[in-house]
Amino acid sequence: MTTLPHTHRVLERLDSDLAELADLSLPPLADDEITHLLDQCTALTDRLSVATARIAAAADQRRLGDSDGSRHTAHWWARRANLTRGDAGRRLRFGHHLAHPTYAVVATALLDGELRTDQAQVIIETVEDLPDDLDPGTRTKARDHLLSCAREHDARALRILGKRILEVIDPDRFEEEEGKRLEREERHANATARITLTNDGKGRVWGRFNIPALHGELLRQQILALADPRRDDPEPTDAGHQDGAATGQHSDRRSGPAITPERMGHAFMELIESFPADRLPSHAGSTVALNVTIDLSQLRKELGVASLEDGTRISAAEARRLACRSGILPAVLDGSSEVLDLGRTRRLFSTAQFRALALRDKGCTAEGCGMPSRVCHAHHDIEWSRGGATDLTNGRLLCPHHHRLMHDPRYRSRSAGNGMITFHRRN
Repeated sequence: MTTLPHTHRVLERLDSDLAELADLSLPPLADDEITHLLDQCTALTDRLSVATARIAAAADQRRLGDSDGSRHTAHWWARRANLTRGDAGRRLRFGHHLAHPTYAVVATALLDGELRTDQAQVIIETVEDLPDDLDPGTRTKARDHLLSCAREHDARALRILGKRILEVIDPDRFEEEEGKRLEREERHANATARITLTNDGKGRVWGRFNIPALHGELLRQQILALADPRRDDPEPTDAGHQDGAATGQHSDRRSGPAITPERMGHAFMELIESFPADRLPSHAGSTVALNVTIDLSQLRKELGVASLEDGTRISAAEARRLACRSGILPAVLDGSSEVLDLGRTRRLFSTAQFRALALRDKGCTAEGCGMPSRVCHAHHDIEWSRGGATDLTNGRLLCPHHHRLMHDPRYRSRSAGNGMITFHRRN
């Protein structure tokens, strides 16, 4: 009989035990047995994560990834286990940290079932982020304090406590370091602030944004104010109050749980629609946030179609609703209009002319530019100083960049057809 290596025997037992656990019949178990089983399985998951991380660290020390030319052990492991490289890298770093003497007690707490994996990661990250010149004794004090806090706080709360750990372990230094940390975070948040909006072609726009915490909290409070169900019924009834007090439950429909993600979404829409147009930067005297174009015959139909500046189509019913909001300009074709041809009576394009140019040009008229009309300038094809009229036939929209090129002697422009122009650098 062949004797299996010790590691093989361990893995065989583990595999057999896990298979038995997975096949365990749960319905016959009592509630306290289910509770005990859940507690033990949770602890076993964390104990297994420690073993996996330690083994991965050992593989890295032996450079096993060199066997197939991988650039790093994490890449080698990711391919073998179908992990993402990021996940493999995080697990590998976790293993190296657990193997360090500083975090031996963290590994022990995980193995004893006293700590969760995400709590351990927060403790390690917090200690690693402390100032480099802190003495080892102070770092140990920070680690032990967080381990103590982990008995009562989950990883999210532990991370919040970790941001103020210096206040506990070194109060004299906390204020200075806290100020530096906040300034670093704020500079980074401002430098990386961004938003992306994508039209899915099915009547929806998907977005992602990254803004500083201050502005994120302001936005959240604004949306919550609009989403608050008490706006629908601002006067609470005695009966409703008594019901909630008697049961101890949020039975009143105006309670917190009623603020659903869907309600927040509608509140965000209301915030966008109600933003005062006169607070927006203007071009040619225009503060209109959005032009909605619709044919008069379509407007009269129950089921008609209107268009936004970028070509997005909306229903006539939505266009009629938007016409009641500030910052929305309904442009009804074939209806009565303002005087758009001012000829030589004035140099600058009027608000009405800029609106008409925006409807016609849809944005910058430089070939391939794509900048929206909202950020464009109204330009005279024949300069006003040379006798050009301030009217639509002599006007076009150009973004600030292409407007500068239009007046830059190093460039010449020519018509590209369809109302567009191209620029070429002179030799």
